[in-house]
Amino acid sequence: MSAPWSSPAEPLRARMSRRLVTVTVVLVTLTLGLLLAAPVGAAFALLDAVRPLDAPWARMRFLAFSLWYLVHEVWGIGAATLYFLTGRAGDISRHFALQHAWEAAQLRGLRVIYGLRFTADADAARVPGEARSLVLVRHGSVADSLLPGHLLGPRSPFAFDGPRRSLDLRWVLKRELLVVPCLDIVGQRIPNVFVRRGGRDTAGDAEAVASLCRGLAPGEGVLIFPEGTRFTPKKLEALRAKGADGGHTRVLPPRPGGALALLETATTSGEPHEVLLLVHTGLERVHRFEHLWRGAFVNLEVRCTLWRAPLASLPEDPAGRRAWLDAQWARVDAWLARDAARAP
Repeated sequence: MSAPWSSPAEPLRARMSRRLVTVTVVLVTLTLGLLLAAPVGAAFALLDAVRPLDAPWARMRFLAFSLWYLVHEVWGIGAATLYFLTGRAGDISRHFALQHAWEAAQLRGLRVIYGLRFTADADAARVPGEARSLVLVRHGSVADSLLPGHLLGPRSPFAFDGPRRSLDLRWVLKRELLVVPCLDIVGQRIPNVFVRRGGRDTAGDAEAVASLCRGLAPGEGVLIFPEGTRFTPKKLEALRAKGADGGHTRVLPPRPGGALALLETATTSGEPHEVLLLVHTGLERVHRFEHLWRGAFVNLEVRCTLWRAPLASLPEDPAGRRAWLDAQWARVDAWLARDAARAP
């Protein structure tokens, strides 16, 4: 297990003020949702029967998943509070287990309520369960944050090397996600970094991200979305107008700051690391909550593949690593194009 984690400095007053608001909102929303579930459910069922949206029973599914999500959010808050009250707030292994359980519960809701399913590409690599891993993930949906915990966890569609069947992941996430209480409370008790959004890579953020690579144990990993924000055609067009699209058609070019900081720190740590590229398609149908409301998840197939490379096989100089990262994202773009051509 890693050494105890000390989260980046944030004024206690600001942190507690935010949590007072966000936890209250979750509790009040769940209470109202449970009280109104019967009449709202009846109204949604009638509307779904006479004026369906884009998928069968889309409104009813949305209501069911909203309640499912809120119930498990409260469950996570309760578990984290219990750990605090019993003096186990610093137990990283328990919080990694809680993180896995929360992710698995939310994905189970999507699978049960929407019929979401996952398939692995036949050429996907095996997950190195006993290695120290840097995980680079393409970003195409608001639901991406739930995906790696499943694909690199006990119910993964991928095969694993060795007996270990799950990776404990340290995440690089945007600060806006601190409005989700479980991500805020649990996510700041284990080694995660919440960075500023909007292309503002700062020296402080880069150092905080790089620190995640230090002290990794076998079976642990650091996960980052190198694009920095989820792909949409509109964002790609904006970059294309500036000549900064990288020639891509289905991904945004990777922002180098965080990913290269991780590669640099891993290279100089003297410890063997594996680099994993986790690629998926299907979830990009849901890049706004409106799409979830209209039923875009119903019977959705998420197709995934995994590539891996020993860190020692990467170029040693910064320019070479940047070129390697750009080449990998071109490979991701090509894989997505081939998958789109094969899709019915």
